[in-house]
Amino acid sequence: MPYILEVQKIAWNFKSRHIGYMNKIFETQEDACVYYNKFNQHMTPLTNKNNYCSDWDPDTFLIYIVREHFYELLHIAPFENSNKNNAGNNSLI
Repeated sequence: MPYILEVQKIAWNFKSRHIGYMNKIFETQEDACVYYNKFNQHMTPLTNKNNYCSDWDPDTFLIYIVREHFYELLHIAPFENSNKNNAGNNSLI
């Protein structure tokens, strides 16, 4: 089963809203966690102990969740392709 990262954003009332899916596919949930952890070393590591859901980033207000990949549109640039100088972890948000 392939996996992807869903991106959500925290709103002022601490509820999250769906932004989209990162354009990167992983073979396992652990691969997705390793990838997230590599590019977000300032955050608590993403693991199965937190249900494959990251904390919200205090700079970008983004949350990343590991999901099974079916037929989702993957339109958010991967971390290595994003412009971190303009928008934190993702230039499309």
